[in-house]
Amino acid sequence: MKYWCLLAVLTALVAVVTVCAEPTLVKVVDQLNSTVSHLVEVKVLNGRAKRLNASWWIIESGDKEVVVSVVYMNETVYQGSLKTGKTYVVRASITEMKIVSGDESLTIVVTHLASGKAWSLFGKKTYRIYPVPCGTYKVTVRGSRKVEKTVYFTGGEISLEKIAEAPKLSLLAPLLAAAAVPAAGYSAYTVAKKKR
Repeated sequence: MKYWCLLAVLTALVAVVTVCAEPTLVKVVDQLNSTVSHLVEVKVLNGRAKRLNASWWIIESGDKEVVVSVVYMNETVYQGSLKTGKTYVVRASITEMKIVSGDESLTIVVTHLASGKAWSLFGKKTYRIYPVPCGTYKVTVRGSRKVEKTVYFTGGEISLEKIAEAPKLSLLAPLLAAAAVPAAGYSAYTVAKKKR
């Protein structure tokens, strides 16, 4: 019976300490300083996080420091340790993707590999996708032929001129040699004919 009373007192004491600890407020912004707290999931290693409103998360923990990670589209966009009882604005790796295409007739499919989310783009020379996490994307360009490239996007723009592949020299060499044979044969024939 003594042990149950001691256990009840200790449990009540831990509950009071946890409730009396000052909460930590966290606001998440992207690389453009726009609030994205409503889009992300905040995870805490040694505590718990709850969405307070569209702009703020509240973190409760009995420790003096908490380890926080911010996840967006299955991609960790921020990770760090924060001291409890303070207010923080953390900058996540979420930004705007600009895609520049020289041709409006191309169909472009951009796929975020961590989440599988895909965007199909058609009919413009410039596209903007917002918000997107920094991470690995597969860019597929469909025109007269299909070209796929995997890129690690950290911000800025993706130019389709850099994505489009130039023909490989190893594939062109046999064609160039075949094209040169008739010209070389004709030249040898004309030189031999002039000597007669």
